[in-house]
Amino acid sequence: MIDIYNKFNRFTIGNDVIEEHDSAQVIFETINFGGTHLKDYEVIRSYTLLGYSREKQTELYYKYWQPIISYFNNGNNTEQLHYFIKGYICYKTNQLEFAPKAIQFVQDCEDMNMPKEELLKDITIYFNKFKRIYGQCTDDLSVDSSLRMILG
Repeated sequence: MIDIYNKFNRFTIGNDVIEEHDSAQVIFETINFGGTHLKDYEVIRSYTLLGYSREKQTELYYKYWQPIISYFNNGNNTEQLHYFIKGYICYKTNQLEFAPKAIQFVQDCEDMNMPKEELLKDITIYFNKFKRIYGQCTDDLSVDSSLRMILG
C-alpha cells in the first residue's frame, strides 16, 4: 500500500489559466513529462514527427534529425542544438531580434499547410549550409568567434 502511495505522490497537478485563443493541445504538447517547457528544437522535432506511424517516425528521425543531433557533440550539447534551431527560425522569419518561439513558428507552418516532411527537408538544407560555414577554419579570429557566439 505504501508503494502505491509513493508512486501517486510523484504526480504533480497543475492549473494553468488558458485564454480563449489558446490551444490546450498546443500547451500540452509543449510541456514534457517533468512539467518543464520543451526547448525549441524539441518542439520542432516533436511537431515534425507527430501524426506519423511509428515506422515513419523512425524513418524521418534517422533521415533528418539524427545527422543534426549527431553533429552537435553526438547529441550531448543540446544548448547548441537549441541555438541552431533558434537560428533557423530567425532565418525563416527574417526576425533576428524578436524571432517567434518555436511553438508560434510551428503554428505558422500549420497555417500555411506546409507539409512536415518539407519542413524537415528545409531544416536539413539550412543545416548543411550551417555546417559549411561553421565548420570552416578561418584565419580571421573575429569571424570564428562571431560564428561561435551565434551558438552561445
